[in-house]
Amino acid sequence: MLLEAEGLTEGALDDAVIEERLQALRILAQVYSDDFRFDQARARYEQVLAEVADWDDPRALSSEISALNDLAVLHLRQQQYAEAEPWLRRALAMGEDLYGPDHPAVLPAVGNLAGSLRQQGRAEEALPFYERARAGIHAQHGPEHPQGMTADYNLANCLRDLGRTAEALALHRSALERALRLSADNRFLIGMFQLGLGRSALDAGELAEAHEALAGAVADLEATAGADFHRTIEARDHLERAADRLASEP
Repeated sequence: MLLEAEGLTEGALDDAVIEERLQALRILAQVYSDDFRFDQARARYEQVLAEVADWDDPRALSSEISALNDLAVLHLRQQQYAEAEPWLRRALAMGEDLYGPDHPAVLPAVGNLAGSLRQQGRAEEALPFYERARAGIHAQHGPEHPQGMTADYNLANCLRDLGRTAEALALHRSALERALRLSADNRFLIGMFQLGLGRSALDAGELAEAHEALAGAVADLEATAGADFHRTIEARDHLERAADRLASEP
């Protein structure tokens, strides 16, 4: 259906049709990305950016900001964290100019930039962006919305990287408790939150809690994302560490 929409709107001159075409192309790129067809996804995002550049309409800027963030997320999904950073900084600067710094529309770029920086080993730089994203998402959706829980999970990961283990552990426990209570059917989300909790518990020396959480993470991530997914592999590696440390306890 999306490919049909692309064909039907090719060469469109009406601004409303152009807007719908660009939205269809972005959704098509997302479908490709979700199916791990990253080259096709990138080609569609780049197509959106090229067509936006030729669109003489005030709505073009908003479409460009969204496409820049989407393209950056594609890099993040492929663990290309440094490659994502310039796209996110550009999207954030343009979004702040268009909407203002506190507008909900800028929050995706804020949170994604935090992730790009942290995954490059720059947790100190990432922290204020995580805190800003969390504050905005909580104000907009509340702490029990899936985005609110995820914002807490992300911030907790950064706190753990900074050695603030007790804070990270408390926040991971809270995020997982809410997810189990409110989003129990989302096993991928649960798996990611168990991974975060397991790693923080491991750093805190809470070995039994770490082992339980990491075992759950492996099971849920394997079931939803596959055994070769990089987060599944990460959970499995840390589960082995937890098991070894438990076995070595007197």
